[in-house]
Amino acid sequence: MKSIGPYVAARDLPGRPSSPVQTLRATDRLTGMPVLLHLLPAAAPLPELPAHPHLLAPVDSGAEGAQHYVVTELPLQARPASDPDLTARGALAALSALHAQGLVHGGLSPSQLWSVDGQVLLAGAGLPWGGQGRPDDDLYALAVILHELGGLPRALEPLATQPGRLSAAQALARLGAPPAATSPEAPVPPADAKQTSAAQTPIAQTPAVQAAPAPEAAEPAAAARHDGTPIVLGAPPGAGPVEPTEHPTGGDGATAPSTVVATRPTTGAPATPSPGAARSQTPQERRRQENEARRAQAALDAQAAAARKAEARRAQAAAAGPAAPAPVQIGFDDLPAWTPDAPPAPGPRVGEAPGAREVERLPASLRRQTPPPAPDPEPAPTRLPRRTAGEPIRIGWDEDDSWRVVREAPAPAPRPTMPEWARPEWFGPRRAVTVLAALLLVGGTWWALSQRQAAPATPASATQRCCEVRLTVRGTPGVSARLSVVDAPEGAGLTRGQDLGRAPGLLRLPLAGTYRLRVVADGWSPATLTVTVPRTQPVTIDLSD
Repeated sequence: MKSIGPYVAARDLPGRPSSPVQTLRATDRLTGMPVLLHLLPAAAPLPELPAHPHLLAPVDSGAEGAQHYVVTELPLQARPASDPDLTARGALAALSALHAQGLVHGGLSPSQLWSVDGQVLLAGAGLPWGGQGRPDDDLYALAVILHELGGLPRALEPLATQPGRLSAAQALARLGAPPAATSPEAPVPPADAKQTSAAQTPIAQTPAVQAAPAPEAAEPAAAARHDGTPIVLGAPPGAGPVEPTEHPTGGDGATAPSTVVATRPTTGAPATPSPGAARSQTPQERRRQENEARRAQAALDAQAAAARKAEARRAQAAAAGPAAPAPVQIGFDDLPAWTPDAPPAPGPRVGEAPGAREVERLPASLRRQTPPPAPDPEPAPTRLPRRTAGEPIRIGWDEDDSWRVVREAPAPAPRPTMPEWARPEWFGPRRAVTVLAALLLVGGTWWALSQRQAAPATPASATQRCCEVRLTVRGTPGVSARLSVVDAPEGAGLTRGQDLGRAPGLLRLPLAGTYRLRVVADGWSPATLTVTVPRTQPVTIDLSD
């Protein structure tokens, strides 16, 4: 990542190979907001673009040394466009607004199309992309992008097969979407042919005149069959929420058809705000207005859904009719038969609830049986007489009160006797001299053998210390390399391909000389390393790009 002014470039976005403008995805270091950086070959002023909800206009420009750039802010939820249908609608709406003002994008690519809350916005308009662009070139580039995203819609196939046949507005009308408008609040929806022909008169500049409803369009719409859903076509910018109206129902439960209100569409040249008004509106204000418009539309959708649910409930209640209450019978089965001569039933006892009776919690098969009475405890055993030492252990039997010897008392353990060689009489003066001489002989033999084994170890350890090389790895952290023998000096005892260990670490070579080693690391091509020992400096293996 590199810094360009107050922005940190995250990655390079693909674009046209021959274009002089480079697009980068970056982040504002001061606010943390995502932005698009367009690197320009030379300094250029901010383009004057029509205010349109599907256009992302540049908001800042600057230079970092000899590098000039233009900044376009992105919403936090912006993602690269991936849906062909949404991309076609958003891009055609933006291109229609540009082409209506005599402007051409000239650098349309997937890096300039961004999806935000189900809508696709177009960036990079008005920049020096190079060449003399035409509207047909923008539409053909859009057709290629849609084909790469998953498929060109059938209605837009003439953009690729017959370039120049359709304009952006005509292609948008084929998709059934509203044509482009320069109002930042809401685009003006298309109307049918009858309403368009009736709206060719000059349009006043005030919003109240543009939003005047057309009476001649409301009558045929009301006469058509409708499912009861309130429909509003061409709601003017700034209009308040549409309150759903309840329609009276007749005696038979039928619901009167809803009235469809249509407004006169706007034709001719779209109204373009003055350059001073466009500059005075900051990106934060524009986003706030867009969020307010989305919240107002969500409230309208919720009100319309609630009205539809209420209408459906009323229709179901009218179709079902009033529910007849169940008849109430008293004095049939809920009272016992009365006999004048029958004695009065015994009443409940004091403190007992009327009609209370004992109910077994478990059936008889699952209830625990009553335990039998416990037998009389056995008498405590009498105390046996004290046994004298040496008397055999006896156990009494209850049947005939006889006694039987179980085991005899253990005999006392014999005293341990000393071995023959440990007796005191064996440790005389001459025997002590003999033992001492034997100990000296054994100690001398052990010392001689230890000195003989340690003598040849000295040059081996010196050779080992002489031929130790420290290996380090530079570049990618956490990656190690395997070392094997390619060529070794004679007498080293190493064969070709023998594994010597891994780097980073300590490499021990048997003899001084020049070694050729093969270095293999995961994700890197094998290489050959030449090491001459003895040496004091470490050997560095570079795995960087």
